[in-house]
Amino acid sequence: MADNGNFSHIQKLRAQFETTAQSLLLEVAKVEHQLGRSLRASDAFDSLQNKYRALATDVQNAAKQLVGNGEENLQAQLELNPTSLIGVEDITLGAWLSLNIEPAYLDFPPATYRALNRSVAERAVKRKKQLPEALAQGYYPVASASSYNTAFDVGTEFARKGLEKISMGFGAFMADDNWTDHVEIGTRTIALKERFPNRYIRTAAVAKGFWDGYMRQAGHPPKAFHFLGLGALIMLPLVTLAAWDTPDLTFDATSPIKDALQGGTLYVAKPAYLKLRTQGIAYRLASDPTAEWDCPCPFCCEFIANHPFQRELGFKWLKKTGAREVRSQDLRSTGALFSAFPLLSEPGAGTLRKAVDQARIGHNHWVLEEIMTDLGKATDRQDFQARVETILKRYEENTKADRYGRAIRFAYNLITSLEE
Repeated sequence: MADNGNFSHIQKLRAQFETTAQSLLLEVAKVEHQLGRSLRASDAFDSLQNKYRALATDVQNAAKQLVGNGEENLQAQLELNPTSLIGVEDITLGAWLSLNIEPAYLDFPPATYRALNRSVAERAVKRKKQLPEALAQGYYPVASASSYNTAFDVGTEFARKGLEKISMGFGAFMADDNWTDHVEIGTRTIALKERFPNRYIRTAAVAKGFWDGYMRQAGHPPKAFHFLGLGALIMLPLVTLAAWDTPDLTFDATSPIKDALQGGTLYVAKPAYLKLRTQGIAYRLASDPTAEWDCPCPFCCEFIANHPFQRELGFKWLKKTGAREVRSQDLRSTGALFSAFPLLSEPGAGTLRKAVDQARIGHNHWVLEEIMTDLGKATDRQDFQARVETILKRYEENTKADRYGRAIRFAYNLITSLEE
């Protein structure tokens, strides 16, 4: 499957307009502080809204200049001799979200979003006719949405054009660090009891909205769907539940690599679908003699065989210092725990650094493969939903039902309980 390369363009647009977007976001924060809740389209803030509309228009124009018809890399894709293509795309919505330009700040009519996606769908139909039959069957145009309602509409538009293999960018959703206290479904505004992370609520709402809209229009689900930029462990079963009727679901994301390299984060599926910081793992191993890093993946096994843990150094360090946490400097080459837990350490450039990076990247992808294999064992929707319920309970138990856990539970309820 050959990507269309447009994600890098979204990053360029973000860099170009970030200063203006950040200044407007500060104004939003002031308004929300006065309101005591998240800003909504129905609130009176004409001056700020006009500024956002001007910015959104500038971003959209810049996107057109940068990407053109959304297929500038088609020839490069074809040179890879792919079996599937991520197809035509309008990056406007993705760029808006990367700059925190929310639908509520614009209050554009639904027709605005429908027009963007209708144009993509029409171009996709034309492109498929020009491709060899095999590639036309593996052509995934990119839908764009930012809410349940816009996703419902895009599902309707793509179904109306007879497109049955579709992709959608979820990376911008998962990169969103903002919080929300409401979600809009049709004409309803559902007020949340507390603020939840946008990334979870929007991802669930968009997935639910797209399938609702597509099914309503076509009477059947799309044959295949590719989730661009979605690799969050706990969200994989949720969006799969929303998309259950579609037989072919695929995902891609760079997050397993970025988490391993930049965040010092390792994935686990047991006791729950969690992302664990290396510093937290190191402290657990230094403070609890019964704890083990007993991951059976080939990447951990090979690395630890070549660079075994020296846990006694960790025990001695904790006894001597009485520390309550492991700091990043403790795992660097000059730190007291550098030799205690090599897999968790942060060496400088060199052979060991490369080995640590490769082991962590391999481990994270191995965990994702294990999760996919396990989810694929479900026999029907009822069985799958029961599995997801178990996954959520374990997640809640291990996060102590914090706001992230409660947000995931709301996302699950949104997918399973919402009336179309």
